[in-house]
Amino acid sequence: MKHFEKRKDIHRKPRIALSSTCLGNADIKSLCEYAAANNIWSIELSANIPFMLGKELVKTLEAYTDRINFYIHNYFPAPKDSFVLNLAHPATYERSLEHCLKAVDLCSSLGITVYSIHAGMAINPFPDDLGKSLAHYAPADFKESRDLLTTACHEIAGYALGKGVRILIENNVINEGNCPENVNRHYHFADPAESEKLFPLFSHPNIGVLLDAGHLKVTSAILNFEPCDFINLFKEKIKAVHLSDNDGRYDQNLPIDEQSWFWQHLPWEQLEYVSLEIKESFSRQIKRQIGLIEKQLCGYKAAAV
Repeated sequence: MKHFEKRKDIHRKPRIALSSTCLGNADIKSLCEYAAANNIWSIELSANIPFMLGKELVKTLEAYTDRINFYIHNYFPAPKDSFVLNLAHPATYERSLEHCLKAVDLCSSLGITVYSIHAGMAINPFPDDLGKSLAHYAPADFKESRDLLTTACHEIAGYALGKGVRILIENNVINEGNCPENVNRHYHFADPAESEKLFPLFSHPNIGVLLDAGHLKVTSAILNFEPCDFINLFKEKIKAVHLSDNDGRYDQNLPIDEQSWFWQHLPWEQLEYVSLEIKESFSRQIKRQIGLIEKQLCGYKAAAV
């Protein structure tokens, strides 16, 4: 693997990461070998990676940590028995909190600096329901759910601070049909009106924002607000982004292009990393997508100078 020796840009910012979801249900070794062969030096590990025993997982990742920047997202490392990670509902609070603290421990042991978490919901769906209409689920009290989320995230962030790990919270998506009255009573950190009430959550010095551009495009279309209004509320806190596109109705994780809405609106200068999060794709398309991000970032840097 001599191509690793040629790597010179490991410390440039923002790093361009490949979400593991781009390759489907790949094992970690195959994912890392793919990244190495295609000069991709950062990977965001997500929910699609199959379950591995703790010692085996650590050993596998340790073999690559000197050559690849890893970021850990939400469900990774995969639990043996699937569940909906949701820090905002009493039925899943304890298990979700335990998972997140273990993920922080894994980050710390491997020198991984960022762990990102989904914002959570006031409903308690089954794993097989995710991605489908959830409008039929009765929500818990929205304020009580918000308080649960804030308490959990502050506990995780405080724990992570002592281990050198930054916590990022990802904005939720409201797909078509999940908010039939156009009033959000289920999803935290999705629209400006509800998200303003989360300012106490983001007051913690070790909590930032992972902005999912695809999520924001859908939610802003469904609830009829300007996506830039949401960005401006949390602009100083945005430390990473997920990039994908969609039809404005559903979070489809489609490829991005030069006309994608977000290029001129994101705070590129303060980002830790940019993660390409398109659905399972082929190598040539992934290379083109990463090349597009690099081109846009070069254009931004040139304009800034």
